[in-house]
Amino acid sequence: MPPTLRLSVPVVAQNNYDLGRDDYRTESTRSESDDARSSVSNDDEQSDQVRSPTRLVYNLDALPEKTKSTVRDAFNEPPAMVVQHCRQVGDTFAFQMSEVVTRSVRIRAPSSGKARLSCSCSQSGGGDLDNNNDKEPCHHILWLLDQLAKQTLYDTDHEQPLTMTSAGFPEEMGDPFRAISDHHLNIVADGLHCRHVEPGCYDPRRVDKHRIRESRELLSSVYEASADSFRPDIFTDEPLLGPPIVKPQDLDYTVFRMLVDDDIFFHYFLSEACSRGSDVIHQFRLLTHRINAVLQDFDQQQQQQQQQQQQHNPLSVCSDEPNNNNSPQESSHTVSWAARHIQGVISLVRYAIWSGERPLQAAEKHAAAKTLIHILDCVLKRRQHTNNVVRGERGRGRVFSERNLFARFLGDADCGFVLDELERIPEGALPYINNLESMVDKMAQYGVKASYLHRFRKFMAQLKASRPVPNLKRESPDSDEDWGACKRMR
Repeated sequence: MPPTLRLSVPVVAQNNYDLGRDDYRTESTRSESDDARSSVSNDDEQSDQVRSPTRLVYNLDALPEKTKSTVRDAFNEPPAMVVQHCRQVGDTFAFQMSEVVTRSVRIRAPSSGKARLSCSCSQSGGGDLDNNNDKEPCHHILWLLDQLAKQTLYDTDHEQPLTMTSAGFPEEMGDPFRAISDHHLNIVADGLHCRHVEPGCYDPRRVDKHRIRESRELLSSVYEASADSFRPDIFTDEPLLGPPIVKPQDLDYTVFRMLVDDDIFFHYFLSEACSRGSDVIHQFRLLTHRINAVLQDFDQQQQQQQQQQQQHNPLSVCSDEPNNNNSPQESSHTVSWAARHIQGVISLVRYAIWSGERPLQAAEKHAAAKTLIHILDCVLKRRQHTNNVVRGERGRGRVFSERNLFARFLGDADCGFVLDELERIPEGALPYINNLESMVDKMAQYGVKASYLHRFRKFMAQLKASRPVPNLKRESPDSDEDWGACKRMR
């Protein structure tokens, strides 16, 4: 059976659909309250009595068995429904209700070269969809594929329209399953603001560190405060996420818990925060998080490969070759994979700088420069010793500097890595001039190509010339509080 990517998409509907259940169907999804409710429902079934969500008890003795079953199901697992509004129309009272419905969309590996897509909704009928049939994609598939295309397309010209296929995804995306696999599902999940579930270990009570970090950033933005220093009493290394959610006299904590626990509320809060402030700044922040997530996976595999190779041969060093002992996704955390994401993020920043609907504001230029400088800092931190040599199976040597991120972007090739973009927004880079000076010194020490180093120093001279004249009072050095330098895993 081919592998399948399965995503559960909660949607708000104004029709009386059945509430979708947890698609993972694991025992760990049952909370203590679920167990208690199950116990009560079993007692109710035996006594022909059932307790409703309003805590009223109903006697079902006068009902036929089929109706009893319907009432029990409705009360034991009530739909996530609210009344939006009500009014009187002549001799009729009308109530409009909204219901949250879970839809499961599956993206299977290609069969005969085509993608296989399905959705649990009635429009899709649970059937498969590809380019060879006349079946139209449902709204859920179209919405999800659009989100996935936004996450995975790096090199496409955003000014040009994409070519939609009959299956609901753009031709430029290629096969959706392959696009997600190449990108890696956990990186896609971060971009979609959803939980990434490891195979066989779904637990809704497990702490979602990515959601916690995003919630902290959202809350701190309301106060226009630094996320790193906002409410350290709440955002500890291991925040307590047990009940109760509502904490008396602490609205920040209460909203934080709602952001973590409720996907609908989180996305509502996120959309409002982006519309109130700068969506561009938020996008730069997300791109920085993506770089950190990619390099965390990359560092983990590099360390694992180095440890395994040193156990077999203490003189060997890690390489860009996949390790056959790792899973397919783990073994693809290579230099090429990480470099693709780095190049892709830089291209998205470049697009925001050059091709935006309006010129970037000062704060947006600072955010763009911060993301670019962060990338440069991360690459410099991943420099390996250039005199190490990797011995292949055939005994031929290969210079190790050709097989790491530093050499990939700052080696012998004459390119404008990060500098091409920074030169477009010098005022954005000005607040980070101290950090850049330190990086230039490192590049000179590491033997970066002379032409690139000369160009970077020229850029630094222009920054210094444009820097405002300091006051007589000695200026403090740049604060590292919100710098967020990506450190290598130890």
